[in-house]
Amino acid sequence: MSNDLPENLGSEFWFALFMLLLCCAGSYLGFTRDNPTAASVGALLAFFYIHRLVTRLRDVRLARHLKQNPELLRIYNAQNR
Repeated sequence: MSNDLPENLGSEFWFALFMLLLCCAGSYLGFTRDNPTAASVGALLAFFYIHRLVTRLRDVRLARHLKQNPELLRIYNAQNR
């Protein structure tokens, strides 16, 4: 298996999920208290953590799929050398 693909979600996923919740809460508070800077920074950080979550999920799904299909694993490793 390629070393760059994770086999489980790991702590990075859970940290990003926690930070996503904090960013959404901060954005909501900034929006309700008429602070556009806090609302936009919270939303920007939330989008960043959403991207990290989706990337991590995609990599884990790919790793699991490659683990189940040895022929695809061989092709994947040949292309990513």
